[in-house]
Amino acid sequence: MLEAHEQACCIAFGSKQQRQCLHCYRKKKSASRADVVTIGDSWLGSAIKAGYLQPLQDVDSFRWWDCMAPHWRRLVTRNLSGQADPTGQVWAVPYRWGCTLVAFNTDKLCRRGGVAIHDWSDLLQPRLKGRLAFSDSPRELVGVALKTLGLPYNCTYSQLCKSDVSLQQLQQQLQQLRDQVRLFSSRDHTRALAANDVWAIVGSSLDLIPLASRSSNISITAPVSGTVLWADLWTVPAHASGMHARRELTHE
Repeated sequence: MLEAHEQACCIAFGSKQQRQCLHCYRKKKSASRADVVTIGDSWLGSAIKAGYLQPLQDVDSFRWWDCMAPHWRRLVTRNLSGQADPTGQVWAVPYRWGCTLVAFNTDKLCRRGGVAIHDWSDLLQPRLKGRLAFSDSPRELVGVALKTLGLPYNCTYSQLCKSDVSLQQLQQQLQQLRDQVRLFSSRDHTRALAANDVWAIVGSSLDLIPLASRSSNISITAPVSGTVLWADLWTVPAHASGMHARRELTHE
């Protein structure tokens, strides 16, 4: 994490490596210096439950809350256990969001015996073996494997047990998908596609949309069976100054 100081208010900036974000919360020196901290939405519940955050106060009085879409409100409204709860408190402010998409080189894939990618299962086609890249996220690989089996991206173990898919089938599907992958990198996956080292990549819309806008032979798809939304959030550490955090979050 990086720290930046503006107007006597310290803000801790988080990267995509969300484990580092939680690690920063555990380090008292870093957390105590930060008035506002950013983490990914997938770690919000864990941070609340662990007592690293404080809820935001009087959010109903601010315009940004009135303008926020209902699904983002539901995302940041949690109980003390970190679970989504419409009667809970507001713990974060989404400031950046996107979704997981697939980008592929139409010239390389479609003109060499492959088919255009419309859904997650298309990533398993033989022509993509060794020609696929993922961002450096094990969670994303598991989520895509679940989607190829017709399960939710964030499928829980209890949901898996109630489905027609066994744990062994999931492991086999995960290995089959892993065998397709040439590169795991959150920095070089887009470069690999641009250089024709891979023919398709799975990654964030923030990375893939600009790439496609610069190249006419790269197409982007949001898989028809659904994808996953993500958000980066401003949060307030438990021991931060409420006055400084309020000023930064509301621009008073």
